[in-house]
Amino acid sequence: MEIERFLTWLAVERNVSPATQSLALKAIVFLKKVYLFQPFDLPEGFTRASRQRKLPVVLIRQEISSLLAKLEGVYLLMAGLLYGSGLQRIELVRLRVKDIDLDYKQVRVLFGKGGKHRLVTLAEELLPRLRQQIDQVRLLLERDLFFLKYRLG
Repeated sequence: MEIERFLTWLAVERNVSPATQSLALKAIVFLKKVYLFQPFDLPEGFTRASRQRKLPVVLIRQEISSLLAKLEGVYLLMAGLLYGSGLQRIELVRLRVKDIDLDYKQVRVLFGKGGKHRLVTLAEELLPRLRQQIDQVRLLLERDLFFLKYRLG
């Protein structure tokens, strides 16, 4: 009876996670069986802790416009891809030039959430910035390859 009250107290008063409540129960079982040598049946009448849902934080259009207005350069492009194409952060970090199709206005996401591949639409407004970024990256690559060739002889 006391164990049931304790486990209910954890869930209701302390608002612990289900994993914490389960750990407390396992510790009690271990204590009773191993150290006190008492038989122990799992209590049935206690309130189980429930996982609290986390609601996503959503910005209104004004807030998004204000945020994007404060960004520039590559940061604006990154935020535009996140917001305009619905990319997740890890998908953005893994994005490569070969995954962007400017003609069809698509981004190929490889191994996204759940390890799946998908195509997402590319926002029209991002095309000039993306072209500029791709040209800049191409110039850096050519420069690096030139210096590598020059150093190796």
